[in-house]
Amino acid sequence: MSPTHSTTSEHRVSAFDRQVDVVMDAARVMNSILAQSLQALDPSVTLPQLRVLVMLSMQGPLNLAGVASGLCVHPSNATRVCARLADLGLVDRRNRENDRRNVELTLTARGRRTVDTVMRRRRSAVEGILVLLPPSSRKALSETLHEFTEKAAEVSDAYAVVLEGHTIHA
Repeated sequence: MSPTHSTTSEHRVSAFDRQVDVVMDAARVMNSILAQSLQALDPSVTLPQLRVLVMLSMQGPLNLAGVASGLCVHPSNATRVCARLADLGLVDRRNRENDRRNVELTLTARGRRTVDTVMRRRRSAVEGILVLLPPSSRKALSETLHEFTEKAAEVSDAYAVVLEGHTIHA
């Protein structure tokens, strides 16, 4: 291998590493936005519980197996999370008429308001940042994040859940 090839290869790796670092920095910003949006919630609502509320909001009624799959946890853990959400009045648990062993979970009006409040706060925070960028940068960022989201869905079904029921506009 020639010295030039080695240097070029190392340059690509370090450039890629810098790109990964930039995306990780952006993810930290998004996590901060998420944390700030949770301030509107009852402090007893945990992040996994919020994830269940968002799944129900996006996908509609789910059974416990669907919740466990979406959270990537054992069904017994999903049962505990959902029981707590029901105790808080954020979800309804009902036996399905055609299969009494299968519990169906839906959002209550309070659960819907909780999700709407969090999403409104997130959107407002993102808008407050995006408005500071020039339109051409916003457009490029939107197109790139759209592509990133599509590729993420190809990598894992867990990431694809984000896309279910949503049309993404670049």
